[in-house]
Amino acid sequence: MNADILIVDDRPENLRLLSSMLEQRGYRVRNALNGQRALTAVQKQIPDLILLDIKLPDIDGYEVCRQLKSIPTLQPVPILFLSALNGVFDKVKAFQVGGVDYITKPFQEEEILMRVGTQLQLSQQKEQLQHQNQQLAREIRDRQAAQERLQVLLHTVSHDLRNPVAGLGMTLRGAHSNEAGQAILERSMRETMVQSCDRLLRLIDSLTTETPETEAISLQPQWVVLPTFTKSLLREWRSMFERHQVQLDYRIPKDLPHIEADPDQLARIFDNLIGNALKYNKPGLKLTVAAIPKETEVRCIVADNGIGIPPQQCGRLFDRYVRGQGKKQEGLGLGLYICRQIVEAHGGRIGVKSKPGRGSQFWFTIPV
Repeated sequence: MNADILIVDDRPENLRLLSSMLEQRGYRVRNALNGQRALTAVQKQIPDLILLDIKLPDIDGYEVCRQLKSIPTLQPVPILFLSALNGVFDKVKAFQVGGVDYITKPFQEEEILMRVGTQLQLSQQKEQLQHQNQQLAREIRDRQAAQERLQVLLHTVSHDLRNPVAGLGMTLRGAHSNEAGQAILERSMRETMVQSCDRLLRLIDSLTTETPETEAISLQPQWVVLPTFTKSLLREWRSMFERHQVQLDYRIPKDLPHIEADPDQLARIFDNLIGNALKYNKPGLKLTVAAIPKETEVRCIVADNGIGIPPQQCGRLFDRYVRGQGKKQEGLGLGLYICRQIVEAHGGRIGVKSKPGRGSQFWFTIPV
């Protein structure tokens, strides 16, 4: 598209001469006889270049230039001063207010065309460079975001494999420390280990299907009988409960409505909430695992009577890389963030109620 040029001059003969000269070279030309008309013209359409006289009948060209350059969308537009004033002071002032060139009257046609063409070319190159810089900045941000998501994914794999592996290892060590266990593992213990291994493999499969391009949790929902599901899950924690002297209070009614959820992702939520309760509290903890049916959802609860959480921390606990403060400062601060991602992927909500010294109650909902 041919460049749009605005000529601002109070002498009609100059406007006719300049317009004819520029139009013959294929430029689109608009004219303004004074400064106010020029300011009105640029509001209707932003020109690609402005030829501006200094001596105008209403406001001089310097003031017109100042006002034009005060408008962010007009700052990139090159302004060439065109004046009979040829003093050094006049030229310096023209550059100070934002002009890019100064042409002295009487002007030569070739000089006008050369200077106009040069400034238009420089302006186009500047715009292209700015576009390339913006595109490069977007690419850098995208790569940084992808790298951050990859880091979160790797940390998530590390974080979520820790609890089931630790529980499985503790079960094996308990069996080997017992003479009877060395000969043959108790049937329920073997079943628990098999379940742990199966769930561990499914968890690995689930985590490895997640990609750095997205943080969305991939769900494979099915009907879950929550009482049966949680009892099986808690059996895998039996060795850890014994080690931490946990008093378990189980409150999930048998007639609870079935929920449609991804069982492996649901297990990640319970594992993280239970693991945190053990991590940040002393042995002898009372741990409550409960579920309450609502009209459109089931509210699951993991509560303890431990040290509690200060109110100012509760609002940020589900953010990425935020760790609770307790007797230990370990982990990556991803557990509750992962829980929030999984719960929200199911269309539910998650939160915490806690007071220092009064314990904590983490809850989440799954729609029925």
